Amino acid sequence: MGQRTKRGRVYRRCGCQDENKKQLGPWCMRLLEDAKHGTWTYAVDLAPEDGRRRVRRRSGFASRAEAAREMAAVLDGELRGVYENRRTTVASYLREWLTIKKPNLAPNTYAGYKACVERDLIPAFGHHRLLDLRAKHIDD
Repeated sequence: MGQRTKRGRVYRRCGCQDENKKQLGPWCMRLLEDAKHGTWTYAVDLAPEDGRRRVRRRSGFASRAEAAREMAAVLDGELRGVYENRRTTVASYLREWLTIKKPNLAPNTYAGYKACVERDLIPAFGHHRLLDLRAKHIDD
């Protein structure tokens, strides 16, 4: 049905529903008949951080190759210890970073960092997604 690796798979699915309004997902018969029906999806088994297995599923990809690239990026990020949420904005990342750093900083240092983040960085490019941030945005 789809492409498999040890820790993930790529497959097509759709939003069609049966008579009970339950989504058919990858079991829709139209997926077999119509190559343009549905979108590509990946599912990855992530290493448990807290002892519980986690599966990350993302769909909406136009091609199998695009979904496979995204799945490989997720697995590579996990290997490097970087969990990237593609929807994370620069603003939310910076605010999270401040929260994590606060216990290890002197009060005045934290206040200075927070002022710089809120006054300068977030208004300038906080609306960009973190993964889309480039040097040109910072230069501007």
